Amino acid sequence: MKTPLFSYFILNRLLILLLGLFSTVLVAHLQTKNIHGDRPIWHFYQGDHTYTYIQPDNPLVSIWSVWDTKRYISIAEDGYSAQPYPYAKEDNKGFLPMYPLLMYIFSHAIFSGNTHVAGIFLSNVFLLLALYYLVQLIRSEPKLKHGVQEKEVLLYTLLFPTSYYLSAIYPESLFLLLSILVFYCVRIEKIFLACLFFGIACLTKTFGIFLCIPIIFFLFQHRHRVSLSKLLLYTGTLFALPILYCLHMYSVSGDPLAYIHMQQTHFRHIWAEPFTVLIKNIISMNPYSLWTSSFIVFGLATLGLASRKIPITYTLFGLSYILFTPLTGVIEGSSRYIASLFVIPIALAVCIKNEDVRNMVYILFATVQGFAIFWWVAGAGFTS
Repeated sequence: MKTPLFSYFILNRLLILLLGLFSTVLVAHLQTKNIHGDRPIWHFYQGDHTYTYIQPDNPLVSIWSVWDTKRYISIAEDGYSAQPYPYAKEDNKGFLPMYPLLMYIFSHAIFSGNTHVAGIFLSNVFLLLALYYLVQLIRSEPKLKHGVQEKEVLLYTLLFPTSYYLSAIYPESLFLLLSILVFYCVRIEKIFLACLFFGIACLTKTFGIFLCIPIIFFLFQHRHRVSLSKLLLYTGTLFALPILYCLHMYSVSGDPLAYIHMQQTHFRHIWAEPFTVLIKNIISMNPYSLWTSSFIVFGLATLGLASRKIPITYTLFGLSYILFTPLTGVIEGSSRYIASLFVIPIALAVCIKNEDVRNMVYILFATVQGFAIFWWVAGAGFTS
């Protein structure tokens, strides 16, 4: 049966757009923007000069341009900061280059230099492609194709409470697409392509490193028919792009590990025991900590329930992905990170077989999504 993928995509994104536009009216009336800290004008230290980010006035653009958007835009429009290590000031080196690079290319090739419009266009194209390949992945996976309804997986993805990030000027939808492509290419035994997508994913989100899991599993299982020359080719493909990125950062600031050092210096990322971090945030009773912690707990519980019904590589990737954030000593961003974890919608689809329960989850997701969009547009940081 043909899945109405495009219809789901259009209807859901249109609803999110309308909710976002309605929220802008409330935000303007309540004047929350500057109160909560996501200022529409932001100055970035670039080492030898200052780059000024100005959020667009058009609400059709500005509702997708919140919080870290400004950092990706600054990289696309002005490159990485030349500030040398150690970093006395926060700059944009704590963000990876693939998404802003694509924004730069498309903004000049198609959108007359308008980086914001290019970002919105790319995010939605990546989301649509991700949904398409998610269906192809389900159909190609023997353990899933007879036990998972494609429609349910698509709806869980689109209705997820923070799925608006997948249309925003953020790299979430690009990473969602790349992670699905890695698993799909491994499934159809296109390992060179899987390794290439792995390298691109590593330059999109830190979580890309965990996409080595399905590749390593495949190579181990088929070790007797993988020649040394192919193994060297795959290894070189895996690390070529990350190495080029490190070399580029060395040429810019003299620090090949600039991303890691900036995260440690200005974003409080230090190695920690993840469950201790999670429990501390839960018992703090801080509303934002409870919000982000709830997504981690939800993700872990969902994977636990589905672990015997999905391939082991899905479970291992999902667990690594979810636990990585508290492993770095913080939980900020977990609510949006899980929106780009394709394993969760699949896990929900294999666990929830009762139609009434399924409809209740759809309604719950959509309701929370409507609540979250307001705070997202308000720039409150609560749903980031």
